Amino acid sequence: MNEQPQRVIVRAIMIVAFVLAAVAANSALAFENGGPAPTPLACGATFKTSTIRTSFSLPLSIALPPHWCAIAGGGAPGTFGLIHVGTPVSDDSQWWGPDVMLVDGARVHRPSDAVSSKPAAADSTQFVPWPADFFRYLTALPGVKVLAGPKPTTVGGLHGTQISVATPPMHPLLWMKNDFTWFGGGATGVDATAKRQYILLTVGHNKLLLSFGDKPAAFAAHRALLQPVYKAIKFGS
Repeated sequence: MNEQPQRVIVRAIMIVAFVLAAVAANSALAFENGGPAPTPLACGATFKTSTIRTSFSLPLSIALPPHWCAIAGGGAPGTFGLIHVGTPVSDDSQWWGPDVMLVDGARVHRPSDAVSSKPAAADSTQFVPWPADFFRYLTALPGVKVLAGPKPTTVGGLHGTQISVATPPMHPLLWMKNDFTWFGGGATGVDATAKRQYILLTVGHNKLLLSFGDKPAAFAAHRALLQPVYKAIKFGS
């Protein structure tokens, strides 16, 4: 096979991976951009990260309630998603839920131009090292409004910190370690106006971020349905 067809195949694989990464990020918002969705896993059963092929190296399990599934295999390195599904399960237009992300080695969008509704493509030079205080970085971005927190929380028996914010249209904030593109943004590179909840935990030597974003009108009701799922998380194999 000559060089040109090889490059075409590699590029096609990268495009598919980009679409799936966008689906995993900001789940209720990113699915509006279309594209194939990952296959739901362990719906209404116990999901274990040790049973799937993924770069998510932290062992944990979640006893998923009815209408909840996990998704993995198409997202960014060190991530998987949790989705609340409708009927039929395959109708991804009804899906919403959080992302579970190992952010060790991840980078964040430089503050100077993170907030923008102008379409853009991913550019790694726009990203800087993970800040000493992620919540301070987040709340200092122009147009971001704090709804609640930061305040203590507990997930899986571990103490962490959570915050809820309202965000304007902005470019994706995260670039995961070993990834080739930013996390989210869809076809235009812009995440829409949203309300978001972030929970940051330290699990052993790992920093774990639980990230949930949704349309403002649906955020409160969906966040309430999400809390039992977080309470069902257990760390360890």
